[in-house]
This record gives sequence, structure tokens and C-alpha cells, in this order.
Amino acid sequence: ADECLPNVDYNWIVTSLEVRGKQPEEMTKLMLCDLLHRDIMLEKRVLGERAHRRIHELEEEIRELKKVRRVALAKRLVVDITKMWAPLREIQAEEDARDRQKKQTEVVENIAKREHAYEAWRQQVKEAAEATSPERTARGNSIVIESGGITARGAGHKIAQGYAAIKQIAGGAQHFAAVHQSGALYTWGLGSGGRLGLDITENGDPRADATRPTVVQALASTPVLTTACGYSHMACVTTSRDLYVWGSAASGKLGLGLA
Repeated sequence: ADECLPNVDYNWIVTSLEVRGKQPEEMTKLMLCDLLHRDIMLEKRVLGERAHRRIHELEEEIRELKKVRRVALAKRLVVDITKMWAPLREIQAEEDARDRQKKQTEVVENIAKREHAYEAWRQQVKEAAEATSPERTARGNSIVIESGGITARGAGHKIAQGYAAIKQIAGGAQHFAAVHQSGALYTWGLGSGGRLGLDITENGDPRADATRPTVVQALASTPVLTTACGYSHMACVTTSRDLYVWGSAASGKLGLGLA
């Protein structure tokens, strides 16, 4: 169809629509073809194939009469087609009214569905915020902190639980840290260089990656006030005002040893 469209004469389509009582204004050729196709299908369905062929013959006569400027006779033939199309216009008007009503009903239903989904989500958020019984890890030494995302690579959206409230979050090049309301420090992401500070991981490797927030056991007994992430290292300040740094020490960025 796309290959044939450039070969279709625009004025030919316009004439076919005008004799059927249409006023095609500011419409593309493709839109005009769709409109004419609808009319032709209706003609064949309601009036029959013979009547459709007769209308087509009258169209061709009208075009020829316009070429020789016999406008009055062309107008009389247009009136003949108009009479044949009188019941079809009523049918199209009814179909258009039903389509508009259907679309309006779908819009109202979609709005109602979205509002219902929103109310359900708000209820889930409310219940999650009020959750006070923490879910703990398999070993029971830390609270489970869920992390999610909105990208295809992320873990999907998660509703925050009340017991998992975070008071601070920081991010590095490919790693993250979060301070729980209890003062526990959680880290996750790329673990190369020991930047996560984890001495207990799934693989028993302090340089292993962590796919979910994991508590830093070395600071489990020392509440953390604040944390920060560098490109490949991390730091935090505890409630006792002690500063801890770990990760890659390239270029002396950890500030350890003699200056």
C-alpha cells in the first residue's frame, strides 16, 4: 500500500469524497484514502456491489464533465450520488456516535483503573511505612534492606518498609552506601579494592560484589553518623566521632600512614 500511495492522484480522491458529501480539509493523502476506503466498504455492505459500481461510474462521468467545463450537468450527477448516500450518512453518523461513546467510556474506565491502582499503591505504602517487624538476613545479624530501580537492569521498584528507613545515602563510581536509622552502615555494588568494607560476603571475599545492601560487620557495634563514597573508596564518621576509611589506597587517598 505504501508503494502505491505516491501514484494515487490527490484530486481524484478528493472528488470521490466530495461526491459522497465529505469535506476533506487539511488531511494527508493517507488519511483521505482511509476515509474513502471506509465509504466504499459501507457502500458495498449496505447498497450492494451493483450500486457501488453505479456510483463509481457517476464519479467518472463527473470528472469528465468537469474537464470540459460542463459544471451544471456535473452538479446534477452529484445530486444523484447524494440521494443514494442519504441513508449511508445516517448510518455513519450513528457509527461515529457509538465510536465516540466507546472511546469516552474507555477513557473513564482507564481513569477509574488508574485511580484504583493508585489507591491500592498508597495503601501498600502506608502499610509498609507502619511495618515495625524487621525482616532479618539468613544469619540473623542484620536487617534486610531492599534496593530497587526503574531501569531494565535494576531489581524493580520496591516499596520501602518502615523498619528499613534510611537516614543517609551516598554513591561512588559503582558502589553505594546507606546509613540505617539504627546507625548500621550498609554497602553494595562493585567490591574491587575492598571498597565495600565487607568481610563477610556470599563468596567469603571482601573484594566481591554485593547485589543488595549488606551490613558492614566491622562497624556493627559502632553506630554511624554519616558516610561518603569516593571513586573507589569509602569513609564514615561514627557516633564516637571516629573516622574510618577503606578501599583503594592509590595515591594515598585513604590518608593512612605517614604524610
